[in-house]
Amino acid sequence: MKKTFGFITGNKPLEEEMKYAVEYKFDHIEIDLIKDDTNLETFDSKRIHELKKLSFNSQVSISLHLPYTMNLIRKNILSRKKLFSRINHAFDLAADLNATHITSHIGSFSKQIIWSDPREECLKRAIDSIISIAEIADAHHIRFALENLVPLPSHSAYHFIGDNINDFSEIFSKVNSEFIGLCLDLGHSNLSEGGIEYIKQLGDNIFCVHYHDNTGRKDQHLQIGEGNIPWKKTLEKLDKKGFNGPYISECFNSEPHLTRDKLLEII
Repeated sequence: MKKTFGFITGNKPLEEEMKYAVEYKFDHIEIDLIKDDTNLETFDSKRIHELKKLSFNSQVSISLHLPYTMNLIRKNILSRKKLFSRINHAFDLAADLNATHITSHIGSFSKQIIWSDPREECLKRAIDSIISIAEIADAHHIRFALENLVPLPSHSAYHFIGDNINDFSEIFSKVNSEFIGLCLDLGHSNLSEGGIEYIKQLGDNIFCVHYHDNTGRKDQHLQIGEGNIPWKKTLEKLDKKGFNGPYISECFNSEPHLTRDKLLEII
């Protein structure tokens, strides 16, 4: 089974990143919409046309990663209106670019403010948002992948929804949509229950994989083999689930083609 490999855009202009993807024969590129060069406002009709043409001619598929500042837990009416305006904009862009999917963090909440909502209420509000997003995704026929995040220390000012398997089990039990799934971040999962456990429990929900390594202590985004992730066992589990990609590199200290080659050595 042929596997699909890609990488998330960095600090270079997007068009340079696309040329790099073509040069090194990547199958996929994930556009990080938080960068100055790639925020939503930078995509005018001319740029969209050129990127779409380059993607088609080179057979490099595209996905989008929403800014991590977008918080699906927001409850203020004006904030939610602005949030969904941005989400709709992202889906329109994804449709224009023939994108395979959109990836998003779920959001964060405070545990230190006396009037803050309990975690259960924040998860419920996130699910309400995801149900609304599922309707948008269905209308566009574009998948929406929720990324698992890093559990923060108990004394942190805020915490994430989506930093454990139980959150996703609850989400997928409540959101009945073929267009809502999981972006399995193997680096992040190594800091919680582990990638193998995520695959065991949520393997059927995986739309894409972010890969990078760490030593199990913090989110380091290291090259494959520089941390302690059991790569061979993890990749075998993904194979058994029938997952073939996209595998998207987030090894920030290594060139994407070198991280792909490391992964291919293990496979």
